[in-house]
Amino acid sequence: MGVCGTSAGKERGRTVNKEILHGSGLGLMLGPESIGSSAGLVSVVEATPAILLQLDEIGRHLQTLGDARQSH
Repeated sequence: MGVCGTSAGKERGRTVNKEILHGSGLGLMLGPESIGSSAGLVSVVEATPAILLQLDEIGRHLQTLGDARQSH
């Protein structure tokens, strides 16, 4: 998890991760960068157990996943 202020360089790590996976022929391990529900998270991981999820704004995702009223 990368935590820092706005425009502090978090995107570089995400870019490097993508380059490494694509360069090693493992681009299929790159998962979505946004998940809208707990069911969506389960579906993604069930389909591809070894997957890299680079979610932005993780706090918002965790809040949504923990709130059954917001999770569809």
